[in-house]
Amino acid sequence: LLAETQRAFEVQRFLRAGYDLEEASQRYAAGDLLPASAVAKRPASRRVEPAELQPQEREKRIQEVIIFTGVDEAAAERALQASDWITDLAVNQVLDNLTE
Repeated sequence: LLAETQRAFEVQRFLRAGYDLEEASQRYAAGDLLPASAVAKRPASRRVEPAELQPQEREKRIQEVIIFTGVDEAAAERALQASDWITDLAVNQVLDNLTE
């Protein structure tokens, strides 16, 4: 449990610094850690209209949220909808709600 909590914490730090979920997970798996004073290094994700997303892209984003957070499909989709389909924001929203 401690290792999974540490992983979630470190990956979330990458997400907040502007990395996407896939790259954040890969960097953590490679042993990379952000310094305590890390600031955003990437431009903010642009808002995506749901109509712009192809069905396979929607499903991919839902699966990314599920894999990272462990929530069910309905919860992942709600988080994505509330986050304008920006995966890292949806993941952050789910993780933030777990601590409340």
